[in-house]
Amino acid sequence: FFALNFITMYPTQWQQNRKKNNQEYQYLHLPDGDNGDGVKNPYPKEAVPDKFWAQRKRLFSRYDEGIDIGGENDSEMWYSVTPESIANHIAQRMVKMISQSRMNGGNIDTASDDSNNIVLMDLFCGCGGNSIAFARMNSREDNSSQSVKVFAVDNNLPRLRRMQLCTALTDAASYSCTRTQSKC
Repeated sequence: FFALNFITMYPTQWQQNRKKNNQEYQYLHLPDGDNGDGVKNPYPKEAVPDKFWAQRKRLFSRYDEGIDIGGENDSEMWYSVTPESIANHIAQRMVKMISQSRMNGGNIDTASDDSNNIVLMDLFCGCGGNSIAFARMNSREDNSSQSVKVFAVDNNLPRLRRMQLCTALTDAASYSCTRTQSKC
């Protein structure tokens, strides 16, 4: 707690120099959701605001290869999908936590007797940001013998189809990601 307060309490040398020289940075947004690649937002602004369209490659780095987040039909996915870098970080932390708990004799899950498998269920997976990150943990290079099986559940069939497409395009399908529709 003290270290956090100490860090945030005093400005950095860079901030002090910038303030001393009266340097202000102005960030200009490009029009129509262009993030510098020249591609403008093809959707109505009410369905997909420009600020979300400009972040499409942050949400899925391989967006231009055919990944479908939602568009006009499901604009909620644009602001509810976990960005890829954050989803990857969450997946790494969760798998590491589960692995360490098992090594220390902890009992996180009682559904499986096989300690080499991690089974996760992503409820309300949407277009699959977190599901894909968890499924891709099987391709990690730390020579881990644990495999991760992900069950992606949603109550919206078009979102599950989108998740299946995103999974196939990111090679997570070969890493065991299963889709399931919930009947509510």
